Amino acid sequence: MQVDRPEDAAPFLAAAADLYGQSTRKSLHASALILAGGAADRAGDPARGLALRREALAIYQAMASGNELGVGLSAFKLAPAEAVHGDLERAETLAATAAETLARLRAPNHYQTTNSAIALGWIRVLRGRTAEGLALVRQAFALSVATNEQLELAKSQVVGVLDNVEAYSQALDAAVRAGDAAFAFEIMQVMSESDASRAALAVAAREGAAGSALGKLLRQRQEAGAALLDAEIRLTRALALEGEAEATQRAALRTDRDVRQAELAALDAALDGTYPGFRNLLRPRRLLLAEAQHRLGRKEALLIAVEGDLGLVSMAITRGGVAIGQAPLRRHAVRALVSRIRAGIDGGTAADFDAEAAHALYRGIFTPKVAALLPPGTRLRLATGDILSALPLSLLVTRPAVDGKPAHFLIEDHALSIVPSITVLGQENPASDRRAARRLVAIGAPDADATAGNAPSRAAPLAPLPAARREMETVARLLGRHGP
Repeated sequence: MQVDRPEDAAPFLAAAADLYGQSTRKSLHASALILAGGAADRAGDPARGLALRREALAIYQAMASGNELGVGLSAFKLAPAEAVHGDLERAETLAATAAETLARLRAPNHYQTTNSAIALGWIRVLRGRTAEGLALVRQAFALSVATNEQLELAKSQVVGVLDNVEAYSQALDAAVRAGDAAFAFEIMQVMSESDASRAALAVAAREGAAGSALGKLLRQRQEAGAALLDAEIRLTRALALEGEAEATQRAALRTDRDVRQAELAALDAALDGTYPGFRNLLRPRRLLLAEAQHRLGRKEALLIAVEGDLGLVSMAITRGGVAIGQAPLRRHAVRALVSRIRAGIDGGTAADFDAEAAHALYRGIFTPKVAALLPPGTRLRLATGDILSALPLSLLVTRPAVDGKPAHFLIEDHALSIVPSITVLGQENPASDRRAARRLVAIGAPDADATAGNAPSRAAPLAPLPAARREMETVARLLGRHGP
């Protein structure tokens, strides 16, 4: 589950739940049911996911000794499923119980504390209490993001990743329902960031400071962050155990966790006090929606598409307008479409290309409102979530082949480029751009006879593209270059 492969995880977790059901450790059985329910839901079987989560809560509630944390966690996982199922009243009751319980048993910035608050706020928005719910979502989301960034700097990893995907999807849905495009843009910036790129920033910063006083302080902070994460894991495991003997252990582990938090906070204060600008280098301030619009050119647009637990959300931004689209394509469905398209281009032929999947994904991203804001000729700057980043969106089919007419592709209507980070949108160095525009690396039109003996790729058996060499030579001439 932690690598977000629910289809593979679901049968194993279901088997584990069955095995634990034969034991006397009811808390372990209930915990396995929660995990199995989450996997079933994420794999596209929400009804089974709901049933398993309901069973887990019933087990915790029936335990003679009680398990307050177990009840809280079960309610936390069940509440969103009940909301999607349509029972909003029960969903809010469960979400309120979860948020109150986890706020008492977890640290204020623990991901379960913040994410349960986001779930409660989202459900209140669904129930029509928009201002109240959105305020709760906004506060919890800000604390969650700040905490994640702090932990990434410490250990180059995020805890509670799948929980964050679920919670941030709820936050985004709440913002869209409330008509708050600025907040939705803020959330989508976070959801479109790559874990790998964020980790790379932290690693690069530490390596760049190696051997200096700053490097020493960063190493100390990394060690303190790792120690805090380990303390949290030990405490979480102990909280799942029952009996009086474990109570003393839990108290000691909670004290150790608090000490580690204090040590990390002290190092943070030292880092910010001695090198006040360093954290901003690692995490540039995210753009406001108005700033992003100001940085775009006249015929330019930013298109963000993120895959959430509640569906696919896209946002088109131009200088003068914003459009938000939502499609009922959850993460597993988006991943399936991407896999189908990639299967046709990774070693396949033109006949293997899945135009149906490419068109379905196009419709999911370019909903009517989004497409209306992006007429042909608009230059698209793209920022996507982790699943969509595996696919060149230029391959999306805007119009399928019909009546002998070939399929029409997105690349035929728009020039597309990837935005590595939305924070740097429009901040490219003009002088550098002009120099880069004079450079050319052109690869194509291979000589099959010359490459067949030593080329390890699949290019050798393919026929040369018509006019490819002439096109490269023309571009080279225009840029003042000569030769093949």
